[in-house]
Amino acid sequence: MSKRVKLNLIPGDLHDGFTAVTVQLSTDDDYQSMQVTGSLPPAPEIEQLYRRWQLLYQALSQRLSRSRRIEFETQTHDVIQVSEVEFQQLCQQLQTLLNTWLNSQEFRPIDQKLRRELNPRDEIQVIVETNDDVLRRLPWHLWEFFEDYPGAELAVSALDYAPIKPTPRTRWGIVRILAVLGHSAGIDIQTDRRVLERLPGVELVFLQEPRRRQLDEYLWDKKGWDILFFAGHSQTEGETGRISINPQDSLTIPQLKHALRHAIAAGLQLAIFNSCDGLGLARQLADLQIPYITVMREPVPDGVAQAFLQHFLASFAREPISLHLAVRQARERLECLEDECPCACWLPVIGQNPAAKPLTWQQLRGRERRRFHVPLMASAIATVFVIGMRSLGWLQIIELQALDQLIRLRSDEGIDSRLLVVEGTEEDVNRYGYPLPDGILADVIEKLEENQPRVLGLDIFRDRPVKTGHAALMRQFQQNHRLIGLCSVREANNPNKPTIAPPPGLSPDRLGYSDLVVDPDGIIRRHLMFMQPSLNDACATNYSLSVRLALRYLAVEGIEPRNLDRERVQVGNVVFKDFQGNIGAYHRLDTRGFQVLLNYRDAKDVAHRVSVTQVLQGQVNPDWAKDKVILIGMSAPTASDEFFTPYSASELPYRKMPGVVVQAQMVSQILSAVLDERPLLWVLPTWGEWMWIWVGSGVAGIMVWRWRHSVYGRLVTVGAIAVLYVACFGVLIVGGWMPLMPSALALIFTGSLIIAYSQLHG
Repeated sequence: MSKRVKLNLIPGDLHDGFTAVTVQLSTDDDYQSMQVTGSLPPAPEIEQLYRRWQLLYQALSQRLSRSRRIEFETQTHDVIQVSEVEFQQLCQQLQTLLNTWLNSQEFRPIDQKLRRELNPRDEIQVIVETNDDVLRRLPWHLWEFFEDYPGAELAVSALDYAPIKPTPRTRWGIVRILAVLGHSAGIDIQTDRRVLERLPGVELVFLQEPRRRQLDEYLWDKKGWDILFFAGHSQTEGETGRISINPQDSLTIPQLKHALRHAIAAGLQLAIFNSCDGLGLARQLADLQIPYITVMREPVPDGVAQAFLQHFLASFAREPISLHLAVRQARERLECLEDECPCACWLPVIGQNPAAKPLTWQQLRGRERRRFHVPLMASAIATVFVIGMRSLGWLQIIELQALDQLIRLRSDEGIDSRLLVVEGTEEDVNRYGYPLPDGILADVIEKLEENQPRVLGLDIFRDRPVKTGHAALMRQFQQNHRLIGLCSVREANNPNKPTIAPPPGLSPDRLGYSDLVVDPDGIIRRHLMFMQPSLNDACATNYSLSVRLALRYLAVEGIEPRNLDRERVQVGNVVFKDFQGNIGAYHRLDTRGFQVLLNYRDAKDVAHRVSVTQVLQGQVNPDWAKDKVILIGMSAPTASDEFFTPYSASELPYRKMPGVVVQAQMVSQILSAVLDERPLLWVLPTWGEWMWIWVGSGVAGIMVWRWRHSVYGRLVTVGAIAVLYVACFGVLIVGGWMPLMPSALALIFTGSLIIAYSQLHG
């Protein structure tokens, strides 16, 4: 909320001083929070010094500038000799004298009170209320107060003003500007025209050197105007401002009184006179109760007028800031022109009705109350387009890759101490040969049994004898009821892949299949928990090896599975839901059996891992095996099945995970979900994902729409995508797989549509 400081200077003048100075401090909703009174001593030397400064400024401006927006009577100034050094000294004297006056003992209590009540970060309108022409022309911006409060800017006001009656708005989304391009001999006002034409969201009507009747007719336009702009020659004669509308005609404000009063009643908020010596114009327009006007205090060189207009409108129309701050920024940017145009940043000044609310470009457009349908419609179009692409499966791969990236960002959960992986390494293959002999496997199982594991799974096919020791291995299968064997089912969609039978004589309740489902990009992201074998299939089991091992482990805890229906299985308090064909990013995939998403625990060490040799040599920590799930399989690259996982892209060359470790990941997922409440991966229903995509792109679209004309506009989309990325990662931590890439694409498409719309319609 901005602050307003009204400095009332009556009665008195610079010669006699001001015996009663009243300062009111309020907020922009007119809530008066403070009033303080004081005085100012006589300072006639300020008026004398200003008159001298004004004379030298006009002479120096005439000498240095060939094009100016006033026609000087040159014979008056030919006799004045002035140096730039002398003029700079005069400027410094005027600044010093002004601050000495405002730091006087009489005024100091007011200054101190203001500084106690105001914050340097506040946006502050400082309004000097006076009818004294010299006071209105003084360079108040040189007051040290403005140096300490960068959000403050000066406006001048007449003493008498009326409350502003709200005008019902009949137009939304555009700013109507009546631009009068008057008499332009010797100056370039076409640059002003080009600056106006680049404004966003405007309806511009240009009157080039109009006749009085034409100007009057346009001011009476029933649609009303938001801004009246004038560029050309103008000047102040006494207290009367005069503008040259064409080479033959010039007008004063009273000559347009009725037309201007109608325009103000119809909603005219701001008049911009980018011309010379406009304080007379400001004073007469103030009598008509116009809310705001910007003018130049003195004659202005053409280049200064053009630069001010460009900087002012760039800030006012494209940044979410008030008129006051835009004028201050534009005025201060004129400082770089002062080598050629002395005191350029002294010239712009705001005339204001103190009853007027702070003015912004957004308020002129009425954008806060309408046009949110533009970003919402853009987001709806983008969402429908993205959903269509997604339904065709065009986004499947990039969505899966995005999920992989989020998974890799998660912190390491550590090993699952309930599992032990015994792996046949390359060293074991070199020592014992491949396939590992039956006798070696029998010895390994026997050694592990000494530590009393809860269940053992042999992730190695043994449908026929391998070298020596077959009888010993068969005894283990027949007598060791903790041992689970392996087989592979026949795949209906892959007839070339034969079934692999289980070890001879092994009962179905001690059997699990090894089959895995692989995504189109070769990565395992799903867990095939149950599957009905084909008729007469040698691998006659409904259970995967991982499920069989997990359920055997949980049975000791008194936890048994329960079928809720064909698509849900409850284990303990956890319900596993069958993976459907069109869920999340997946579309039209093989959904045989009962599948769930695989929530990997870690990239490498899901469990303690030991080699076959370590087991045979008794180098296994008994605590790693006792009452645990033990998986026995191959990890040697030359002798095992290896698979790509979401972690494969984390290192180059791409790293694969041995099948036995993948099985351990699956066992760990079941045990951790049931016993540790570790979340399973879940997705929103289809309508929920659509809403996520639309709401995300809609919110981002509103932000892009809000900032589309500012320097931050191009960063909003990037920032929104970053927020979306963080949000999706945060949801993944609790198991949710949100549609990151569709949302990001919808967001980008929405931003692109809004920018395209803005370029076409402003």
